[in-house]
Amino acid sequence: MFGVFLGGSAYARSAPSLVLRFDDNKSVSQWREVAEIFEAVGGRCSFAVNSATLSEEQWDGLRELSAHGHEIMDHTGQHAVFKLLLESSEAAERYRKAEFFDHVESEGLLVLCRPEIDLMHSGNVRVTACMTNGVCRSDDPAFVNAQRFSRKFYVPATKRIYGFGKDCGGNLFKREPSQKCSDFWGRWTTDSFAVGEIVILDDEAVQPSKDLLRAQARTTLSRFRTHGLPAPRTWIRPGGWETPIDWRRMKSVYGDEFGYVVADSTCGQGLAPYSPWCYRSDFAFFDMDKNVDEVYKRAVEVLNKGHSFSYVSHQWTADRTKYLEQCRALARKLKEYGVPMTTYAHIAEASARSCQNR
Repeated sequence: MFGVFLGGSAYARSAPSLVLRFDDNKSVSQWREVAEIFEAVGGRCSFAVNSATLSEEQWDGLRELSAHGHEIMDHTGQHAVFKLLLESSEAAERYRKAEFFDHVESEGLLVLCRPEIDLMHSGNVRVTACMTNGVCRSDDPAFVNAQRFSRKFYVPATKRIYGFGKDCGGNLFKREPSQKCSDFWGRWTTDSFAVGEIVILDDEAVQPSKDLLRAQARTTLSRFRTHGLPAPRTWIRPGGWETPIDWRRMKSVYGDEFGYVVADSTCGQGLAPYSPWCYRSDFAFFDMDKNVDEVYKRAVEVLNKGHSFSYVSHQWTADRTKYLEQCRALARKLKEYGVPMTTYAHIAEASARSCQNR
């Protein structure tokens, strides 16, 4: 019955498919519960994990999931591109001479990294503003219009970078003439500066260097290898305070150098919608108060347009029993109507094969 909903296309691995993605480090029991639900109807899930903070028990659980055909994805080591959490202070010290190195924290284990910034980018916005105890203010309408959660701005007078707002999960960010700000690494600041020009940076204008991306990829791949997992082939952007990464850098480093086939939440000129380097995802899963019919309808709307689609869940729920029952109901519905489930990596591989055969 799949063709009834998707324009008559018969199911094939290259056909539009649904990805069920579960982000961040959870207990093994939570991972196993959702995996078993979709396994029971022939589906597989994609789990995005932060490799620097996993316990041995979690690594054991991930190996089990991988053995059952589920995808284990690279969600960065510390849920951040501009932070490197390492196993020893000696390892952290080795980065001191790197051009991206800023300073070390957390008993010498956490390397905080600086970005490359393009102050002449055409998408930047220059306004006059001031900051008092971490609250930045400007009467220029362009200041409000340019704001967006996680967007950064540069202060030429102090040569520091800040971020607008920070409210991970509450969806409460509002554009306002007075905006509470974080430092570049996402921590609330109490800094002040006098009235002067600031540069609100376009996403493309604040990026990690390729050397920093290489350092991130190497550390993740080393951890996966050490703990007996297949090398990840999918990179998932950490949410929260960080800006998107230019897909051209991601493909150049993660794709061409390290063999990744797909990335999520990237930006940059020439990026086609639903390309493997900007895979579209929707956060309206059951932990965002959606019901089974709403979730199913949204997925089919995208699949009917010929695109594969990903739902993202952080398993944010106060009622775990209800959440799992909704997952079971969705699984039954997907099976009943023949909607295929797959993983990020399989979509990208099928897309590549399709391009080669044209």
